[in-house]
Amino acid sequence: MTESNKMDSVMLIAEKFVKHLESLERMVAYSDLIEKEYQTKKVNEKNLGEAADLIVHGKIIEHVNKIDPEKRSDRKEADNEVLELIEKLKAESDLIKYFHKNIEVSSIDDDITYTVKSPFVNRVLKSSADESFKLDSDINQLLNSIIISLATGMELLIADLFKDFIQNVDKSDFIEKKSLTYSELVKIGSVEEARIFLIDEYTEELLKKSFKYWLDEIERKLSIKVTSIEFLNQKIEKTFEVFQRRHLLIHNNGIVNSSYLSKVHPSLISNFKKDDIIEINNKYIEDSIGLFRMFGIVILFKYAEKLNRKEKDDMFTTLNDLLLMPSTRKCLGTRYIYKEVSEDMTYDHESRLIAQVNYYLTHKYNDDFEGIRSEVERFNVSQLSIEYHMAKNILLDKFDLALGNFKTFCTTIDEEHFLHVIDWPLLKLARKSDEFKDYINKRIHEIIKSEEDEKIEI
Repeated sequence: MTESNKMDSVMLIAEKFVKHLESLERMVAYSDLIEKEYQTKKVNEKNLGEAADLIVHGKIIEHVNKIDPEKRSDRKEADNEVLELIEKLKAESDLIKYFHKNIEVSSIDDDITYTVKSPFVNRVLKSSADESFKLDSDINQLLNSIIISLATGMELLIADLFKDFIQNVDKSDFIEKKSLTYSELVKIGSVEEARIFLIDEYTEELLKKSFKYWLDEIERKLSIKVTSIEFLNQKIEKTFEVFQRRHLLIHNNGIVNSSYLSKVHPSLISNFKKDDIIEINNKYIEDSIGLFRMFGIVILFKYAEKLNRKEKDDMFTTLNDLLLMPSTRKCLGTRYIYKEVSEDMTYDHESRLIAQVNYYLTHKYNDDFEGIRSEVERFNVSQLSIEYHMAKNILLDKFDLALGNFKTFCTTIDEEHFLHVIDWPLLKLARKSDEFKDYINKRIHEIIKSEEDEKIEI
């Protein structure tokens, strides 16, 4: 297989993995939208349950303020807004007055409870609680499914990499010692199909093992030393915990068991005890996606680098577009890759420069640029082409100078290249400048008008 064909297969694997993670991130955002839509619907429909819940909340505020005025002192402003809103609603509606009259709050020891004197108000509150429960249940199910899908995505990545390696790189060792029965051979039909069967069998067995075992196998078979990369090594236990949490969701209805408590590092168990229901929230999922992206991106890059030793620069150019988007999402994996390439003299000068700029860009997008600002200021672009002058000025927020650089750069590229360039993460930073944004929009309109004129001439 040629270097080019090898890279094609790696890109297919990489694109599938990256797009899967992006899809999961959108699903997390959908969970927020579901909740917002639910709340908006309640407000728009002037939901009685919403009003009843508000009155319960207000009554609790009043009760707490009465027995312990200092307890909610830090929430005084927000509490007053709630109480004022209730008074306003009471003035506008006899029904709200009725709700207010029929809800009472009391406390026994430290427990605050409320009682409802009216069966009608009680039904309204129960209905509201049922709706809230359904919402919570729907969101929990969505979040749980994201974790399950996230773990499955990593499994698919591992399986794809090993299948690719066996089929296209090392065709001897993996399945040489495997055997088939006569009846299996008859069912399979051909040597090639038998080979595919054995490869599938190997990967299926591999995926039954743990994440830690996969990393060991990657080191042994693919010669990619994942655990020697310090920032990855530090996150192995945390990533392993995600898989263990996935196991709980699938096999134990999300309930913590002895297996989870014994396998997961104590620092990651939090306050979970046996028989607790495992908690999944948006932050946990976002952090987990970040972990999986970090491991996946680095492993993919190291694998691509291994396969393309003679064409490393072409490989880097091909992968770079795929690496850029994760670099804007606090992905330490892409930062590591760009740093490695920028310092690796086996890459050509252009690749190392691109990697250096993108390494700086990862800091810019992730709010830790000040730590490398002086390094960027020392970045010598005097002998480099105009786009590097532009990049440095954008990174340093010198947008007036960068715009001049960009205008000069645009004279060297055609319209198609321009439309590609404006999607660079670097140029998206530049759009913070109104002048930069106006110039880009002006050029886009000129291109559109030019295309329309051409159509008219035809």
